[in-house]
Amino acid sequence: MRYPLLVLSAFTVCASFAGDLCPTTSDNASFVPPAPYPKAGNVRGQAFYVGSPNLWVLVHPVPWHAGPLWPDGYREKIVWYSQGYDAKADPRPAISISGRRLDGDAPPLVVTGANGTWQDVDFIMSGVNFPTKGCWEITGKFKGAEVKFVVPVE
Repeated sequence: MRYPLLVLSAFTVCASFAGDLCPTTSDNASFVPPAPYPKAGNVRGQAFYVGSPNLWVLVHPVPWHAGPLWPDGYREKIVWYSQGYDAKADPRPAISISGRRLDGDAPPLVVTGANGTWQDVDFIMSGVNFPTKGCWEITGKFKGAEVKFVVPVE
């Protein structure tokens, strides 16, 4: 019984070490959206926003845990906001989303789509697939605004 525990401990150290080498976007760079948009958590370890009123993104605590492996990679959803965006008038927004792995070779991020969505406020829900685990920089561009953030996918 000690051997599996030893292997698990070694894996945890390696995964933690890899995360330390990734220049992860921190909540120190967080953005407070204008009213009436929801505020993200102000407690360390909760999701936070990065960006400007023209385009911001909800960044979840790191590391991002890779979900099931689909044919195009590890699937994740990313939520984007833009002040004044109207999802009913623009249900298929012309947001450009790209991503590249910073710590090794990998195919680019696969974007499966972006849709206008609304609850209390309008936002853009996007689907992406990470072809591999690693340190990823994700870039969103919408109506002349650009936001970048970095997360480890483990």
